[in-house]
Amino acid sequence: MKKISFIVLLASAILLIGCKPDPSALYRITYLGNGNTSGFPPIESNLYKYGESAVVLEKGTLLQTGYEFKHWNTKQDDSGDAYIGGETIIVQGAVFLYAIWE
Repeated sequence: MKKISFIVLLASAILLIGCKPDPSALYRITYLGNGNTSGFPPIESNLYKYGESAVVLEKGTLLQTGYEFKHWNTKQDDSGDAYIGGETIIVQGAVFLYAIWE
């Protein structure tokens, strides 16, 4: 039993060490309309390092007939982290922000 626990612990440690972010990598924030009927989401032209903060952009020219823009969310179904324009987000890899409509 001790041997199996040690192997599991060793494998977990190897995986964690291998998952460290590349300090030289640059990441993009991509805004998605998520059902918009007209207009375009904002385009983030900056690239960010892991752990760097970025200011979330406003909705751009996005519109969805019969709905109002509510906020951005890291999940398409609004179950992730919500952000409004002007808030700060910490970049931890590629970021996809979906328009949420109500």
